Amino acid sequence: MDALDRAARRPGLPGPLAADLAWPDVRTWPRRLVGAALLLLALVPVYGWLAVPETGLAGEATAAAAATTAALAWGGTLLLAIPALVAARLIPVVRLERGIARAARVVARAPVRVCATASALVALSLTLAFERFVLNGQPMLVDAMSQLLHARWLAAGQWAGPDAELGAFVNLQQSLFTEHGWVSQYPPGFVVLLALGFLAGAVWLVGPVLLAATAVLTMLAADRLLPGRRAEARLGAGLVAVSPFLVAQAGAYMSHAAAAALGAAAIWAATHVASGGRRWAWLAGAALGALFATRPLTALAIGVLVGILVLARPTRLGWFVLGGAPFVLGVALWNAHLFGGPATWGYTAALGPAAGPGFGIDPWGNVYGPAQALAYTSAELTALSVFLFEAPLPVVGLIGLAILIAPRMAAGERVILAWAVLPLAANLLYWHHGLFMGPRMLADAAPAWSLLAVLSVVALVRRVPATAGAWSPRVFATTLAAGGLVAGLAWLGPARLMSYALPPAEALAAASPAAASPALVFVHGGWTSRVAMRLAAAGMRLDSVETALRQNTTCAVEQWVTAREAGAPGPPPLDFVPRASSLPAAVEISPGNRIRTRPGEAMPAVCAREIAADLDGVIDVATLFWRGDLPGRPGHGIVWVRDLGPERNARLLERFRDRQAWFLVPSAADGKPALLPYDEGVARTWAAPRPRA
Repeated sequence: MDALDRAARRPGLPGPLAADLAWPDVRTWPRRLVGAALLLLALVPVYGWLAVPETGLAGEATAAAAATTAALAWGGTLLLAIPALVAARLIPVVRLERGIARAARVVARAPVRVCATASALVALSLTLAFERFVLNGQPMLVDAMSQLLHARWLAAGQWAGPDAELGAFVNLQQSLFTEHGWVSQYPPGFVVLLALGFLAGAVWLVGPVLLAATAVLTMLAADRLLPGRRAEARLGAGLVAVSPFLVAQAGAYMSHAAAAALGAAAIWAATHVASGGRRWAWLAGAALGALFATRPLTALAIGVLVGILVLARPTRLGWFVLGGAPFVLGVALWNAHLFGGPATWGYTAALGPAAGPGFGIDPWGNVYGPAQALAYTSAELTALSVFLFEAPLPVVGLIGLAILIAPRMAAGERVILAWAVLPLAANLLYWHHGLFMGPRMLADAAPAWSLLAVLSVVALVRRVPATAGAWSPRVFATTLAAGGLVAGLAWLGPARLMSYALPPAEALAAASPAAASPALVFVHGGWTSRVAMRLAAAGMRLDSVETALRQNTTCAVEQWVTAREAGAPGPPPLDFVPRASSLPAAVEISPGNRIRTRPGEAMPAVCAREIAADLDGVIDVATLFWRGDLPGRPGHGIVWVRDLGPERNARLLERFRDRQAWFLVPSAADGKPALLPYDEGVARTWAAPRPRA
C-alpha cells in the first residue's frame, strides 16, 4: 500500500481539528443523492430541454453552447485514451505509484505558507498577463463596464452619476436613472473595491489581487479541512491559481473574482471558530457580510455552511453577527438611498419584480420553471467540467461518481462538498444563467470545485485495479487524468484565454489629439443602442426597454419614442407583453450592428435617416464611458458621450460650451475609429439618406 493510500485511510480528521468542525455525520443517502444528481446533470444532456420556443433565444444559445462543450469533453477523452492505453501497457504500476508517492511527500511536507505564497504569485502573474496582453486592460462584458463607471463616480465622492438630463448621452446597459442620478444596478461590494482601485491609481490590480487572495485562502482552508490528505489538498488549491476559468473572470473585472475570495475567506475563518478566539467568528461574519454586499444570493447559500461551522461554538455567534452587521446595514443604506427601500435591490429597480429569484416568466418573457432550472444547471455543470481547468474530460461527472460510490466522507470533505453545491442549489431558483466566459454563476464557488476535482479523481483512481494481465488499468486511469490536466493547462487553457483577445482601444488612440485640451467627443454607436438609451433615459424600466426592442421592429420603436419626445398625441402602439419567440427578424446593416424588421416594412424618412447614418459602421461607446473625464466634474481630458443626431446633440453642445467638440466615427476606408471636427463628422454621418439605405 503506497503512502497516499495510507493517508487516505486515516479515519476522519486527525488531531485537534476533528473537534473544530460541527458538521453532522448524517446518513449516507443525502450525500449519495447529491452525487447521483451531479453525475446525471453533468453527463446526460438535460440541457437539451432548453432548445424549445418557450425558453427563447437564451435557452437555445445555452443548449448549443453546452452541446459543444460536451462534445469537446468526450472527444478529448477518446483522444487522451490512446496514449493512456500505451502507458498502461508499458509503464509498471509500482514505478508510477512510487514516483507519485515521492512527489506527494515533498508537497505535503512543504510549509503551507510557502505553498500559499507561491500560488499567490502565480495567480497574480497570470492574471496580470491576461489582463494586460490579451484584454489590453479592457473589460469584456457590460456588467463590468457598468460597475467600473459607477466606481469612478464613487471615487469622485458621489453616490451616483449625472442626472437624467444627460440621459441617453451617457447611459449604458445594466444601469438606470434614479432621483439621485445615474447608477449601476449592482450591489455596492465590488463597486466599492473598484473605487478603491481608482483612488489608488491601480484599478487594474483589483482582479489580479483578488485571484491571488483566493488562491491563498483556498490553500489555507484546504490545509485546515484536509490535514490527512495534504498533497491532494495543496494540488487542488494550487490549481485555483492557474485555472483559466478564474483567471478570465479576475482579469475581465468581473465581480465573481471578489465573491470567490470572500467565500474562501469566510470558510477559512469559520474552520477556526471552534478552537480559536472570537476574532475568527468576527472575521467569518465580516467576510460573509462583504460577500452579501457583492453577490447576495451566493452569500445566502454559503452562509448556511458558515453558520453551521460557527455554531460549533454558540458563544461566538454574537461576534459572528457583529462582523457581518456593518455590511448588511451598508447594503440596506445603499438600497434605501438609491432604490427607495432597504430591501429593494438595483436588479428589481432596473428590471422589475420578475428579476428576483423564483420560478415563472423572466424579464425577457422566457419560461423559467423547475424543468428549465434543471436544464440550465445541466448546461452549467457540463461547461464547468471543461472550463475549470480546460481539461477535455467530464470532470464534474467524475466528481459525482466519486461522491456517489464513496463509502464515507470525512468532515472536511463534506464541508468542501457543501461549499460547492450550496451555491449551485441556490442558482436553481435564479433565472439568469449564461455560458459566455464559462458558467460564470458557478465561479463564486470554483475553489471548492477545484478541490473536489482532485479529491474525486484520486479516490476513483485508487479504486481501479492495479493490474489486469499485462495491462495496468490504474496506470491508464492515472495517465488519462494527468494527460487531461496537462493538455488543459498547457495547451487548451492558453488557447481559451487567447480566444478572448481584445484589440487595443483604437478609439482611445484615435481620439488622443482631443485629449490635449478639455474636449467633448461624440461617439457614433448603433441605432438600436441609441433608441434603447432614449427609452431608458425617459424613465422606462429596462425590462420594458428590452421587450420593446425584441418584439417590435426598430423603426416602430423609433417612431414611438420620437413621438413621445415631441409630445405628439397617440404615438403608434408597441407590443410590451413579454414573449420568448416569434420575434421580428434581426438584420445586419453594418458589421456587428443589427436592427429588427419585418418583410416589406416601409421605412419612413426618420428611420431611413437612422439606417443611413450607420452604413459605414458603428463604435461601441459603452467601453469608453468609464474612461476620461466624468460629465460635470473638473477635468482637462475627454468627456465621452453617445451621438444621438445633430438636433439632440445641440443641447449638449450648449451645456459643454467650455469643451471643444469632436466626432468619432468609423473610417470609410478601413472601419477603424477616426476623429473628425464635430461639424465635419455630423455632416458626413447625418447627411440625407443615401440610395442604398
